[in-house]
Amino acid sequence: MPHPPPLGPQLFDILDARGGFVNSLSDKQKSRFRPRFEVGMAALYEESNMNGLALLREMSYYFAGFLPRSGNHYIELISHLKDRRKPFTLATTNYDLLIEFVINTVGSKFNYVPSDSPDQIAIYKIHGSCNFLPSTRGMRITGATYILAPGARIMEGPIQIGAPDQIREFCTSQDSLAPAIAMYSVGKEL
Repeated sequence: MPHPPPLGPQLFDILDARGGFVNSLSDKQKSRFRPRFEVGMAALYEESNMNGLALLREMSYYFAGFLPRSGNHYIELISHLKDRRKPFTLATTNYDLLIEFVINTVGSKFNYVPSDSPDQIAIYKIHGSCNFLPSTRGMRITGATYILAPGARIMEGPIQIGAPDQIREFCTSQDSLAPAIAMYSVGKEL
């Protein structure tokens, strides 16, 4: 993508312009997102869990498309930390895969669990990630509906780590699940 991933205030308009699920929302629904993405997402999820999941899939599909450009500040940061030759862990609330791509670009490896190796960088994606795909063991789960209490989970179980093409395939083939990313919400719990 020719621009960095957007923050919440810009994200809605970008998704709306792409013509997918977000574009199909009513004007009233859209008006909730523009001042604060979190308010619109919470309202959408309360109206329909399925619409909330559709939005999470659309966001994940979009975030899977970002690659680091030359001059990306993550390259400078990871290179500096790597040069120290001490193990370190990164924590981020970002859903995209820029940090993962940068770590590979500078010749290191990453994992989503702690490591004592200076050549393996641990990443904590504390709000989830577009590549955290619910393990469905190859099954397509479709047509399911959910009635959930606030803060409830649709599914608990293992995840598989997906590459960008796998993320896009998951997001277009599943209509009852979404990658494991947290909803934007006011007062979201970690």
